[in-house]
Amino acid sequence: MTVAVAAPESLKPKPNGEIPASARRESAQPASARSTARKTLSSNGASRRLLAADPTSISPTYGPMEGNSLVMVSGTFSESDVPAAATKECQFGTSKTTATWINATHMSCRTPKHSTGSAAFKLFIAGSEAPSPAPVTFTFFPTMFVSDFKTSSVLRYNADTGAFFDVFVQPRSGGLDGPWGLAFGLDHNFYVSSERTNSVLVYDGSTGAFLKKFCTVKGQPRSLVFHYWDLYVVSAYGDKVYRYNGYTGSPRGVYLEGGGLDHPWGLIFDKFTNDTYVTSEYKDHVFRYKQPTWGLYGGYNDPSTNGGIHVTGNYDPATQDTNPQGMGISNGLGEEITHNVQQLKLGVNVWKGRFDKVWTNTRVNYANGLDFTVDSLYVTGPYSGKAIVRFNRTTGEYMHHFEDEYLNYPVDIKEFRDYLYVCSEDQVRKYNRLNGEFIKTHSQTDGLLSSFLLFHINWNQNLGE
Repeated sequence: MTVAVAAPESLKPKPNGEIPASARRESAQPASARSTARKTLSSNGASRRLLAADPTSISPTYGPMEGNSLVMVSGTFSESDVPAAATKECQFGTSKTTATWINATHMSCRTPKHSTGSAAFKLFIAGSEAPSPAPVTFTFFPTMFVSDFKTSSVLRYNADTGAFFDVFVQPRSGGLDGPWGLAFGLDHNFYVSSERTNSVLVYDGSTGAFLKKFCTVKGQPRSLVFHYWDLYVVSAYGDKVYRYNGYTGSPRGVYLEGGGLDHPWGLIFDKFTNDTYVTSEYKDHVFRYKQPTWGLYGGYNDPSTNGGIHVTGNYDPATQDTNPQGMGISNGLGEEITHNVQQLKLGVNVWKGRFDKVWTNTRVNYANGLDFTVDSLYVTGPYSGKAIVRFNRTTGEYMHHFEDEYLNYPVDIKEFRDYLYVCSEDQVRKYNRLNGEFIKTHSQTDGLLSSFLLFHINWNQNLGE
């Protein structure tokens, strides 16, 4: 039996016998073109089927800015939607990390290093974004690191809440023995002063895993600071501050000494002047030193190259082929013995700072930690009388001091979001910086013997204080 099927109106011949244009276009197409069109639709259909992968949520939704947090992605991820051979990536903001398919409802990935704040989360399969029914975000929080002198480890906390997060550097990892100063380096890895090994050790900036020994510091290292492209480390028993190439660790000799500096501990640069402020435990004062006569990278005699005052300049020892100052050749004792044409001409070590004066006018017994705010410099010490002492940032004049009967063995002090935080054995205590009012115990970890405090708030903390 034959069944007649009526043609669509658009394809029926007109009364005058003319064939409709749409029918002419269809019939005029070569068979190969029509086949290609069908293939394109088919491939598009496959693409749509592939992107049926449907991320609906992630857990956790926040983590440290150093990254490496394991994130579980929930959604619909059937094997047909997520082929084994397809690349799978998580994107946080603009940074991508590799994702792993677990089962039909879960995938996982790790967070990258990132700036603080909220970042949009997206999942990519074979280079195409898997649509999410609602926006998904991940929040990177700033972190607080505390050296634990008792166990030779470094603990990490949420800087905003004070909540303990993890042991970032495991006890005695890489031979760490007696940790003091902490800093993130130019390579975004983590640097720790190790007192009893007279060295600075390097750890992965995301995982905290030991990488290598960076440099040797005679006389036990205390505070350390990356300033522009160099690392500066206090030597307690050497009564000096040593300077090292911030990329390679090669010594550039003594940066600061003299003026009566005795058993230095704390170190900070003024980002507006490149002046250096150092606490002296045995002299109970803060000493001020000026940068080298020709600047931190003197001899270029050009602020734009030199580093100037809070200007990065374009001198970069990692990429610059020639260095008019010489390469900081060492005599094996951590002291530079380079003698280049310019140094002989000037008759000075172009890397070395100059003693200015004993800057504070009031003693702080056994002065250790110090930090700047916009208008003040704060100092504390383990035998300061359970006190925090405030000085005028411009003149060094004593302003006043705050006492707290529960402040035990305060070694280091830092400003964060306009509040003061002080190490107090197993606590970090929070204060109003203007009147010294105790706000709260920011963090407490039983058994901790805190020896240094670092707030990590961005990845460019080498440009000044």
